Amino acid sequence: PGDTTLCSLSGSFDALWQGGNIVWSSDPAVSISAPNSTVTQISASDPGTYIVEVNITSGNCTTTDFFQVTFNYPPLVTI
Repeated sequence: PGDTTLCSLSGSFDALWQGGNIVWSSDPAVSISAPNSTVTQISASDPGTYIVEVNITSGNCTTTDFFQVTFNYPPLVTI
């Protein structure tokens, strides 16, 4: 995934990879629903910008990627 801005405190993310083991991690204020799955829901307790790390290990090789997610409150409409 690349850097992303969301108008919510949650979003679904998908890592494209060719086998091996995957681990998503981030700041303690960020919740990752399935940290060992290619598709996961990432949520923040508060609006803000957080760095998410994705580690993929295959055999003796590991690659790491980082991306930034900005969580915002959704816009409110009052009628």
